[in-house]
Amino acid sequence: MKLTIWGAAQQVTGSMHLLQLENYNVLIDCGLDYEKDTYQEENQYFPFDPSDIDLVILTHAHIDHSGNLPTLVRMGFAGQILSTPPTADLTELLLSDSVNIFLSKQHKHSKGRHRRSSGPQPLYLHKHVTETMERFVTIAFHKDFKVNDQLSMTFIPVGHLLGAAAIVLTVLDGKERKKIAFTGDIGRKNYPVLVNPEPIPEVDYLVIESTYGGRL
Repeated sequence: MKLTIWGAAQQVTGSMHLLQLENYNVLIDCGLDYEKDTYQEENQYFPFDPSDIDLVILTHAHIDHSGNLPTLVRMGFAGQILSTPPTADLTELLLSDSVNIFLSKQHKHSKGRHRRSSGPQPLYLHKHVTETMERFVTIAFHKDFKVNDQLSMTFIPVGHLLGAAAIVLTVLDGKERKKIAFTGDIGRKNYPVLVNPEPIPEVDYLVIESTYGGRL
């Protein structure tokens, strides 16, 4: 088992974690890194071959966690995307809105002082969003879902956003089964409309968000 953090390390956006098992690769989130004004250009490529990814599991719909899924699909990812039902619904809305933003920026660029150039090309189009949504498989909170003989998973509510979840994986690592959890973004208690975040069960490894971890 090997875990590589490809995004949201030493910064906030672009969440993307690659878990490599024996002959099976799982991507946890696939967010846009929009820390810089040139984010459209910088999100065009991945540090791995998208066609080598077997499965994506999505913690929640915010663009810094879901926003580059259509690029992944456009560049060769052909597996399933697992999420809670509300996350799938919200992701479709937010990805479609991202396309509109890309196209709007391109239009403004063509009408401005740089009108002789086409401006930044959209990372993806509405057709790529449609292709991405066709890969979603939704799973309810607390349901144990067996992916294969090496891997099973459960979504745990964390508040933050409708449908947002921590991911608890049970992984066959050699001859032992290990538990690894990815919290995604954790909300606070007693927030109107949203469920309270629930405790993460005991695990062997915990990958936790820490955006405000230095504040007391």
